[in-house]
Amino acid sequence: PGATNLIALSLGRSFRGRAFATVGRACWIGTNDVVFAARLEGESNFHLFSINTTTLEIFQITDGAADERNPAVSPDGRTIAFDP
Repeated sequence: PGATNLIALSLGRSFRGRAFATVGRACWIGTNDVVFAARLEGESNFHLFSINTTTLEIFQITDGAADERNPAVSPDGRTIAFDP
């Protein structure tokens, strides 16, 4: 895989046309994916995203009016817990 520093992975990238304003705690899911908390420009809440370190494809995992921070992945990689 390429860069594994989350700031380097997300720097200059956007999601649905908006840049990441703040990137928070991250953790690995498997060998190529990282789940992280981030706030997009123009939003006040943090949500969870994942990025594949090989393809650099980004997915939004959570959405809504609440903050989701500090993700933790279960040992089998099937469940993500977070602080509301």
